[in-house]
Amino acid sequence: MRPKRLIDRFPQYQDRFTNDLIADLYRNETSAIVGHLLVIGMVVGFKWSHLPNLVLGIWAAVIVGSVLIRVKNFRRYRGKKTYDGTDFKFHTLSISGCALAWSLGFLLVLPSLDAVDCAFFMMVFAGITASSVVTLSARLKSYAVFSSLLLLPPVVGMYFAPQPDYAIASMGAIFFLFCGVGVKKANEVQVNALIRRYQNSEIMHDLGIAKKELLVEVKRADSANRAKQEFLANISHEIRTPMNGILGMTDLTLESDLNEDQRTCLETARRCGQSLLQLIDELLDFSKIEAGKMDIEHVPYDLKTVMRDTVDLHRLSGRAKAEIVLEHDSGLPKELLGDAIRIRQIVHNLLGNAVKFTAKGTITVSSKMVFSAENQPQLLISVKDQGVGIPEDRLHKIFESFTQADGSTTRDFGGTGLGLTITRSLVELMGGKLQVTSTVGEGSHFFATLPLCDANQKPLHTPCSVVAVGADAEELGRSLPIAGADVFHAKFDTDMWNIARECFRNEKARRFLFLDHASFDADPKLVSAFLRHFRCTAVFTDTPPTPTDNNGVSPFCYLGSSPTTEALEGLVKQAQAHEIAVSSEVKEVSGLRVLVAEDHPTNALIVCRMLESLGHTVNHQPNGKLAVQAFQTEGADLILMDLQMPVMGGHDACRAIRALPDGMEIPILALTAHATSEERQRSRDAGMDDHLTKPFTRDQLSEALHVWGSQVHPSTLES
Repeated sequence: MRPKRLIDRFPQYQDRFTNDLIADLYRNETSAIVGHLLVIGMVVGFKWSHLPNLVLGIWAAVIVGSVLIRVKNFRRYRGKKTYDGTDFKFHTLSISGCALAWSLGFLLVLPSLDAVDCAFFMMVFAGITASSVVTLSARLKSYAVFSSLLLLPPVVGMYFAPQPDYAIASMGAIFFLFCGVGVKKANEVQVNALIRRYQNSEIMHDLGIAKKELLVEVKRADSANRAKQEFLANISHEIRTPMNGILGMTDLTLESDLNEDQRTCLETARRCGQSLLQLIDELLDFSKIEAGKMDIEHVPYDLKTVMRDTVDLHRLSGRAKAEIVLEHDSGLPKELLGDAIRIRQIVHNLLGNAVKFTAKGTITVSSKMVFSAENQPQLLISVKDQGVGIPEDRLHKIFESFTQADGSTTRDFGGTGLGLTITRSLVELMGGKLQVTSTVGEGSHFFATLPLCDANQKPLHTPCSVVAVGADAEELGRSLPIAGADVFHAKFDTDMWNIARECFRNEKARRFLFLDHASFDADPKLVSAFLRHFRCTAVFTDTPPTPTDNNGVSPFCYLGSSPTTEALEGLVKQAQAHEIAVSSEVKEVSGLRVLVAEDHPTNALIVCRMLESLGHTVNHQPNGKLAVQAFQTEGADLILMDLQMPVMGGHDACRAIRALPDGMEIPILALTAHATSEERQRSRDAGMDDHLTKPFTRDQLSEALHVWGSQVHPSTLES
């Protein structure tokens, strides 16, 4: 059978729920008591001169008496420490008496009331009922008893009075029904809130217990780890001490005169002792990593030397049956920042693994610079062999502790299975990732990707964001991140806008466009539009700027050396000096004849007012065809062209103007709400020089006029 109430589904909360309901009902008693006294006082004051004084006085006395009964019951409740069902009963009786005092008193004075008085008292009863929605919503039964005894007798009385008032009585009945629906919704919300509170309380209690249990388990685990560390350290010491004697005496004996059989036996004993020492080292490293006690240093080291020494060690060991080839990227910095010992251990483990499983062919050990998806420089250490390979279903297990690709007792290769586990852990501790690809019968390829830190690199005082284009763009994309800059290389076209939006996210960074003279000479207007739009500084990377190199925005800078941190700091100083020089010699463009082609009246009014406030003469035309005719007859120094217009659109109008003898050089700026690189490219294909994306400010319009107006109308410049 389905429970009638939501709380019935949670029997474990019944006692708490009852106590909370009682507390909520009595919590509102003070406001209810004060409210009843104030209302009866207002009724007596307003109606004393209109109604029989004796009847009105008796009515007021009865109401005050019922209120005093509620006061006494409230004091009884406050004196108790535990609550039960009798509290509900006493509360229901006290509010019932109060409701009856109001309703029966109304019936007593009803014969003396006119229509205005009936409306007044119905408003009083409606107000009391509405307030009880708040004070009694915790218990629907209490509200039902109170509102029924309060409203129904007056409503019925007005229906059957000698002079019935059906309108007011009907409104009272409807109000009674609406309040009933409202209090039911309020009760559901309140009950739901209480149940959620109980559930959250249980969850927090369980979490507190779980936290205490977890802390106990953590302490136990820490204690077990410490005990394991101490045990391994003691075992290591106890084994190393006699092993030192065994290996030392073996080496001394091997230096004496021995026959072939004796030498073979002693060399075998030495190899076994060295293998035992390696096992001890691996167990200690594994224990440190598991306990989180492995520390990674950050000191300068020579990667090439580390790689060469490790490869030479394996070449000279006599265990390598395959040829070992070392490849080192000359583009890597000479000194890196990191843990040389752990890097050597990573290369040693990967190379040792390759030597073990490669009987013939080649093992290639390489190091080079790569870039992450975020364009950050990384160090890639790779070991590729032509050995037996690893089955695909075993690849995910080779990094597990004490596991090998072939775990059977008849395997051909020995080992503890800890080497790759330790290697992966070391790589991850350095913030990198170790991966493997393999084909059975062809070999395996292990590659570790690590953060690349140049030991000689100093942090930039000013963050720099660079978009690089031209012949050197890809090379700059590799070298600038090492110097500390955020860099993206792009093709020299409108796609630069998409790249720049990604690159120039850091608003505090100094923005640069790196390019060569060939790119600038190919399309100077594209460079000017880019610099104006993104407020960045142009930097030539091939040769210094000439006096004729003018982009209309700011002077060119020059990268006179390789892109190092010092070179970037120098460019920042150059850009700051240029800004100071330009701001001190700022020239405002005024008096331009500007042709505006814009069909939207509001947009046309805004741009025309802006231009006039900047001191320019405006010729407005509502479509592209009229704009072409106006340019033919009246001319212009600069054109602002909306793209979507009736009769003739902006693109067609631009093509028509460019076909005219005087239209080849005039700056034409697109006014458009489209900000995509594709729309910008369509505008450029039509012959437009730049974009002003709606909505734009007066300062942005002034800046565009300064860039383009000063280039074609130098006579209008005023200091």
